Amino acid sequence: KLSKEEREAWNVPACISNWKNTRGYTIPLDKRLAADGRGLRDDATINSQFAVLSESLYVAERQAREEVRTRAAVQKRLVLDQ
Repeated sequence: KLSKEEREAWNVPACISNWKNTRGYTIPLDKRLAADGRGLRDDATINSQFAVLSESLYVAERQAREEVRTRAAVQKRLVLDQ
């Protein structure tokens, strides 16, 4: 007869489906990803153009913020002049 520790060591968890959840259980995201097998892949590669895109987005955001500041200052000045 198996002891409680041995039974727990050999316990196979139930299958987790990303498509059906008939009993309405809350399944943690790490369990869903582990069942999906995505964590087993180790072929994550980043495109070399990602740095260029990231820098461009940063510059565009900085420029847009500066334009908004300038526009707000001009509107404030117009309100004060009236």
